[in-house]
Amino acid sequence: MKVLIHIGYPKAASTFLQHYFSAHPNIFYTGSILGSYKFSGEVEIQKAEFRKEQTHFVISEEQLSVWQGNLDIVGVKFKDYDIQAQQKKTALQLHAEFPDAKILLITRGFVSAWQSMYSQYVSIGGFLSFPDFEKANSKIFSDFYNYNFLIEIYREIFGSNDVLILPFEMLKQNPSEFLRLINTQADLPAFNFDTETQNASLEKEEMESYRKLSSIICRSISWLPYSIQKNIYGLYVYFLYSRKLHAFTKLFSSSRELLEVSDKTISLFKGKAEILRNENLFEPYAKEYLF
Repeated sequence: MKVLIHIGYPKAASTFLQHYFSAHPNIFYTGSILGSYKFSGEVEIQKAEFRKEQTHFVISEEQLSVWQGNLDIVGVKFKDYDIQAQQKKTALQLHAEFPDAKILLITRGFVSAWQSMYSQYVSIGGFLSFPDFEKANSKIFSDFYNYNFLIEIYREIFGSNDVLILPFEMLKQNPSEFLRLINTQADLPAFNFDTETQNASLEKEEMESYRKLSSIICRSISWLPYSIQKNIYGLYVYFLYSRKLHAFTKLFSSSRELLEVSDKTISLFKGKAEILRNENLFEPYAKEYLF
């Protein structure tokens, strides 16, 4: 059986691709195959039962590139750790399990990725304003999005020919060609698939409403023991992210917050995609990758 491992990045077509993999008749894909990876950071492959027509086994998990680590769910606070050590360990563990696998990595231009990650942060219960989110997370996110390091590691471990890197921006412009390149790399037959956007970012007005509600919830439970706060806020995040509270958030007046990434933050990302400078697929998006 042929193996394809999609390792992210976050907010770079992961949900779209997971819908594609789930729908493809020749692919075995399940979101639970990695067991407790999101919590432990350790690759543990669960047993799977394949149908005879399923010639390909796909793992798709964006946290394989950007493990969220020991995330504090109450207010959504990212905690720093040795990111490069974790990325290398993950690559080695995946290679030990699947030495002949093909690797798929989707990148996204830095400014766009930063803005979309803020939308994701708000959608899972974060309540910092965009400038405060920038101040709190610019360093850790610039380490997450060091494309040079991650691409070099996977090329070194799996071999350059077995690592396909595609720009998210290409999906937006030419989804059929985007999928064709993936199928070619994985040796998959063509498959008709609705390329409608999946897991779109929140609108700016929605972000502000979500943020206000999360702030109120977080403050209202702050007097409780942390273990209880964690349980309550975790349940709240589940309902918020699944849009079950979407109608309720509309009770909060909102305005469009400007998501302008500062020059200081942008400077932290410069040079971290140089490995892609001479890749033909990335030539149209040089500005987005700060070439």
